[in-house]
Amino acid sequence: FKDPDISTSLAVLDLIDCISPKMINPALINPDPLSDEDKLPNAQYAISMARKIGAVVYALPEDLVEVKPKMVLTVFASLMLCALEKSSKNKKGKK
Repeated sequence: FKDPDISTSLAVLDLIDCISPKMINPALINPDPLSDEDKLPNAQYAISMARKIGAVVYALPEDLVEVKPKMVLTVFASLMLCALEKSSKNKKGKK
């Protein structure tokens, strides 16, 4: 959770897209952000969409841009829990 590539928030956005397909609008993402100012809108969008799919996120967009390991971990853990809950609901619905 110390990988500098996380600062772009693209990995978080990809994960959200895997959990809830078609929730992420690619037009709102900067695919090649260079500065922190370019990375911040991606991080804000990632946090917003994570909350929209039901993840409880305590991290701030700045935490993703600055790659604060503990806060990044909480984002991924919250998304993992959200995915597990969604998977569990889908399995119960199919029975």
